Amino acid sequence: MIVMAYECANVVITMLDVDNENLHVWEAGIVPFEEPDMEHMYDQVHNVRLRIGHDIAATLNEANCIVMVIDNPIQKINSEHELNLTKWEASWRRVAIHTANKLLIEKSNVPIDADENINRIFFEQGAPNYPRVLYNHDFYSLGTSYMDLRFPSQVIFGGNSQLIHGVDFLQFRNLLYWVPDNILFTYPDSKSVILAKLGINVLIAAKLSTLNSIASISAQVKANTHRIMDIMN
Repeated sequence: MIVMAYECANVVITMLDVDNENLHVWEAGIVPFEEPDMEHMYDQVHNVRLRIGHDIAATLNEANCIVMVIDNPIQKINSEHELNLTKWEASWRRVAIHTANKLLIEKSNVPIDADENINRIFFEQGAPNYPRVLYNHDFYSLGTSYMDLRFPSQVIFGGNSQLIHGVDFLQFRNLLYWVPDNILFTYPDSKSVILAKLGINVLIAAKLSTLNSIASISAQVKANTHRIMDIMN
């Protein structure tokens, strides 16, 4: 959202969090993760185009569009590794209560059955409308997210076909003016988009593991690590 606030001069983005402690960090002007150039970018948009909100109900009611970006950490449950969706569910419950048929963009790492879970949450909260959700996962690597998000190789949206071709999505797509049409893809299938994102995460993790192993061997045999990386492209 820092990149969107930086690029979109005519849009005001309000950041919300069900955990106020996280908001206090952002309010202090601190980016709570280490990424080159992100802090400099945040300094330019903080309290200008990217604001911190504490009144969740009022902000959700006033918003034209809601973007969900929630960290779902992996935890070990009964010897299995699963996403901890506690905060994700709590956030979606607040959205279900306070939104009225608005476009919802989901950027979080979510399980394959995310659609079913969101529908269940809306039903349990007595929401008057069916959730209008599009999945738009970012593809970036740690350490290069600034460049990956400003100059993406691809931008993908997945979800209901009518929603993808609707006016609300067209307005949101126009905000992403720096993304060329030839790298923006839409799919009427949320599960494929979610699974593709999870698959890419696995491939990136495997790549990093391989590179770490090569660097370790390189140090032992006194080879040139940087030259090896150049050869491997």
